Amino acid sequence: MKVDSTAMIRRFQRLAGRLEKEHAVVIQLALLRGRRWSYLAGRMPDPGRAPVSERLKLGPGLGLVIYGLEELGPAERLRALETIGASFSAGADRPLDQ
Repeated sequence: MKVDSTAMIRRFQRLAGRLEKEHAVVIQLALLRGRRWSYLAGRMPDPGRAPVSERLKLGPGLGLVIYGLEELGPAERLRALETIGASFSAGADRPLDQ
């Protein structure tokens, strides 16, 4: 199946914008090639923000890099990860790559 990368990035930007406001995090879309995570789309973290990030694999070839989770309490962090993962997963209404 061929993926329309422009549409995928636009969809990512809409979802990420909403989730960033809800959870006070920064989310980037990454292209996965082996062990390498390459930036594809998303905002850059503010210069004053700690450069700590977490990676969340979406499936073959795509992942998310999330900044700001370390500033959340354990329960809120887990909720944020679950919400973000569910929003971008293949089980969502429309997977990110479709």
